[in-house]
Amino acid sequence: MMQQPVTNYEDAFFAQCEERFALKKTLANGDVEATELLKRIDRLSSNVALIGTKRALKPGANVPVIRKLQRECGGDCIFYHKNLFLVTPQPRIWHKRGAISVPNLYEFMPGHHVSAIPDRHPATLLDITGEDLAALLEAGQGMARRASNGRILIDGLNFLEIAAASQGHLHGQHGDLTEGGNCASVRERVGAELLAKEFGCDPFDLYLSALRLSPLFIYTDDWVTVSSSWAPVFPDQVDVWVNAPVPNYLDASDELIGHVAEALQRALRGLGSVRAVEDVNIICHQAPLACKTVFPRLHWHIFPRNRRREGFLEIGEQFWVVDVFPELTASELRPFFA
Repeated sequence: MMQQPVTNYEDAFFAQCEERFALKKTLANGDVEATELLKRIDRLSSNVALIGTKRALKPGANVPVIRKLQRECGGDCIFYHKNLFLVTPQPRIWHKRGAISVPNLYEFMPGHHVSAIPDRHPATLLDITGEDLAALLEAGQGMARRASNGRILIDGLNFLEIAAASQGHLHGQHGDLTEGGNCASVRERVGAELLAKEFGCDPFDLYLSALRLSPLFIYTDDWVTVSSSWAPVFPDQVDVWVNAPVPNYLDASDELIGHVAEALQRALRGLGSVRAVEDVNIICHQAPLACKTVFPRLHWHIFPRNRRREGFLEIGEQFWVVDVFPELTASELRPFFA
């Protein structure tokens, strides 16, 4: 395992960016109910997380086992085998690891394509292999080479119960977005630039060093660092970071893609095994394709769609409260990287 220099930036990134408060709500009978929350702000992404300290899962808590019915290897799944060629539009783009990209009939962004592996139909997260993920990451990289310069590539992987004509099938989605706006990649790059001015060096090196010293740390090697998120968007969010200053897909080697795929697969296996996660979105964040800056650095966020009844605590119908401390997520996933 790669040895990292010890830094003193952990407090600046994490410990000073949280506060506890009680949210009070008046009930219909006039009683006042107080909910204790932990508010955390991620200085890199500007994410704000609210963690319900009373309802948060504790170590060793029982969670339901994966109960997903086996997804049919055929039927009305448009991504599987012959259906892919009968239903999807032309032109079709073949990638060297076996994935195929096709235009999305219902595109919601410029250049929207969907990629799938026609001869693979994993039933649960535990059935997804590193080769499956590497094939779809390589498809995303191929679509990046076709995208317009100066665009932010929107790239992600999905394994959802509701996708593909009510049939779950691991697939990728790719498209591009004009520079600007309030998307997460833009916010991360702005946050990184502010941190670079404050500390006078590469903010991602500092951020990853702080992660490795914190209870959020899961795994690192010469290629990637895996961690839970200080301010998670969803319960059990896991992040996979590239250690080298690689800004986007265009500068990623085949070997790097393979290591990222292996890290993603181990994280998915852990989430499926210990937290009964069934459906996930995996979002890739990167710099605009024509941009030579390292802000943001190429990385992936795993967003589980955990549908436990107690999965969220809704306050005022305006925001959600995460019910899992990210430190617990990290500690329970570390064995899957041993």
